[in-house]
Amino acid sequence: MRKLLFFTFFVVSILLFLNAPSTFSRSFCQIELLLYLTMSILFLWRKVKDCGLINFDFFFLLSFLLINYIHPVFIYPNDKMIPSFAFPYNERIISYALSVAHLGISTYMLGNVCGESRAKKKNNPIIYNLANNITQRLALIFAMGVFFYVFFVLKQRSGIVHLYPRLMILVISVICLAFYNTALSQRSINNFKFLIKENRLNIISFFIFSLSILFLGSRDVVIFLGLFILSLANTFYFRIKVKWILPLLLIGGGLMIMLTITRVSEVNLMSSSFVDVLKYAIDTVSESPDALSLMFVDFLVAARNLYDGIDYANGDNLLYGATYIQYLFVFIPFGGGFFTKFITGKSLEEVHTASVLTIESNADFGLGTNAISDIYMNFSIYGIFIMMFIFGLFVARVERCNGKYSTFAYLALVANSLYIPRANIFCWLDMFAFIVIFDYLVNHYVKTPPTTQHDKVVIKNDYNLSM
Repeated sequence: MRKLLFFTFFVVSILLFLNAPSTFSRSFCQIELLLYLTMSILFLWRKVKDCGLINFDFFFLLSFLLINYIHPVFIYPNDKMIPSFAFPYNERIISYALSVAHLGISTYMLGNVCGESRAKKKNNPIIYNLANNITQRLALIFAMGVFFYVFFVLKQRSGIVHLYPRLMILVISVICLAFYNTALSQRSINNFKFLIKENRLNIISFFIFSLSILFLGSRDVVIFLGLFILSLANTFYFRIKVKWILPLLLIGGGLMIMLTITRVSEVNLMSSSFVDVLKYAIDTVSESPDALSLMFVDFLVAARNLYDGIDYANGDNLLYGATYIQYLFVFIPFGGGFFTKFITGKSLEEVHTASVLTIESNADFGLGTNAISDIYMNFSIYGIFIMMFIFGLFVARVERCNGKYSTFAYLALVANSLYIPRANIFCWLDMFAFIVIFDYLVNHYVKTPPTTQHDKVVIKNDYNLSM
């Protein structure tokens, strides 16, 4: 019944795509939004029931909504205050582009439903060696290194400072692995107090690192790390209830909105107190007629990338998968750029959709990309059908967490769930690859004391984490 329902949504989405108007139509976009909300509620009803509120699809669909539907339905044409909409773009393609995005997400849902299983997870006790806590210490060293660099080297440097992205992903991957390894040490006690007790060093690492990054006005890697930890707690320790998570999400979302508004202003965390920054953000939102645009600008900017990307590809300017070569070599330093150049004869900038859109639009700043237009620019509408369906199938498979690597993959997906719709469906692979590499190094090259009976515990939970 569930498969038939989402197949029906998929067919309706195809019909809407085939009949998309050639000019902007708000009523058409509103129909797409209402159908999306209906699909999402029905889709998430089972996901939340099976996995709780902390699951990939909840955050992924929320982000997809904010990025693709809010601008055409509620903001256009009063969008000039959003940086990426400050210069001309093809406004006639908005309705068609939204229909492509809608078709993409309905294809994803169909693939996910076809791949999901409600078979009861086996409760197989697994014995682990707990003697080695090297990852906790390593995570603390990495976090302290970032902390001292930010507060003692950068000092009072003005403006936003972005540390090297791959290095930051490496750091949070070590912290994530430390939380994961500690979760394997739990002794069948599933409560919040035990989680805190067992993760004391990890929590210190998390706060030291997060404080450093937020102080610089950056947020993405902190969000990745926070979502990973929440998902891991929900998986290994206890089901996080809605009444607990909603206040946390509201507070966290409010903090991210505050940073969005203030990080490019004169009142920011590097130059002012937290109270002054908070007051400035509240006053700015309350006094602005464009409060919605201000609060969700980081999502809304990616709508422009959807329109530009599809407009670019409709001119027969397809990239034919060159964009994705780099993701086959994320585990090799600078491997993405080298192998892209070796295979295509082009640099990463020439095949990366964000760079292409920035150049095509003659923008004086990076525009970023959009998961749907990223696929469309490579393989047109055929890529939307195939890749979004496979992506949905893949998520459904790994969300069962029936093995160590599928658990790594799913937790990395959840960590990137808000970011994927405004980037691409492979952007989580960096984090996954680093976690796997560090896990391999710890297990194979770190000398641990001989295993004794006291070093072993039996893990009892709903997930089979065997290799």
